[in-house]
Amino acid sequence: MLPAGMVYHGTRFCQVCLSYFCGTIGSFNIDSVIVRCIRIFFIFTLPCLFAIILKKMKSKKNNNYAFIDGQNLYLAIDDLGWKLDYKRFRVYLKEKYGVQKAYMFMGFLPENQELYNFLQSVGYVLIFKPILKTKEEKVKGNCDAELVLQAMTDYDEYKQAVVVSGDGDFYCLVKYLLTRDKLAKVLAPSQKNCSSLLRRAAGDKIALVSDLRNKVEYKRKSTS
Repeated sequence: MLPAGMVYHGTRFCQVCLSYFCGTIGSFNIDSVIVRCIRIFFIFTLPCLFAIILKKMKSKKNNNYAFIDGQNLYLAIDDLGWKLDYKRFRVYLKEKYGVQKAYMFMGFLPENQELYNFLQSVGYVLIFKPILKTKEEKVKGNCDAELVLQAMTDYDEYKQAVVVSGDGDFYCLVKYLLTRDKLAKVLAPSQKNCSSLLRRAAGDKIALVSDLRNKVEYKRKSTS
């Protein structure tokens, strides 16, 4: 059994704590406690809940993913006679389309490890496919299946998708995303490199990377 003094002080401590709610030390009114709890909820808790909800809504609103056909993009821009600044392009995707995650699909060559490290450092998530070499020593690293698979695997995680490619093989994916309001944009590398099938599927949700040259072209820094 606890000493009487301890019981007294313990009871008194509870009364002091409850006095915050009921307003009078030594008295206890359950109605008053309920009223004050409700006040505290509306004054402190409710605004915090609203802030959390708004933050999640804003995050979801801007939570777009990019799915980039690395080989298609590189070869098409190279064919135009200029080079893409991948760092500036990543910034553009985020600022223009709210891209929080940018997948880049490409074939893997060990000698390109430095390039892969750079791409990861500026914000790309790299998905590799083993390289095949033809008898003519040409490199083949088509990643169409990997891109489609990733877009569907992450389907519930992003609000909308930005597909960066001019390959007509993505016709079905683009059409599917568009009909479900999950397509933000198709960015084809150039007019020449844009399949008519892809244009048909994307409708007015298509743009050209070549039109962004002044924003995303790689320019060597002057050494003078």
